[in-house]
Amino acid sequence: SEGVRWKQTLDNIATDMELLTGDVMISAGCISYYGAFTGPYRRRLVEHWTARCKDLQIPCSEDSSLQTTMGNPVQLRAWQIDGLP
Repeated sequence: SEGVRWKQTLDNIATDMELLTGDVMISAGCISYYGAFTGPYRRRLVEHWTARCKDLQIPCSEDSSLQTTMGNPVQLRAWQIDGLP
């Protein structure tokens, strides 16, 4: 029902807000340091930063990424439809 969907949406927003600090910090690292590194190395960087956030008790998503934190889902989908990666 619509009420259940709204409740789930509110729960998701609350969780996202709790994880925002770490996710944005990881995204800032991605923007600053990715450069010309390969995909596998970039994934290792994010894994390391995520683990470090956990060590420092900074809340962040287990699957934090630049795309999910900073991306616009509608724009990303349009790019995929246009054949972009």
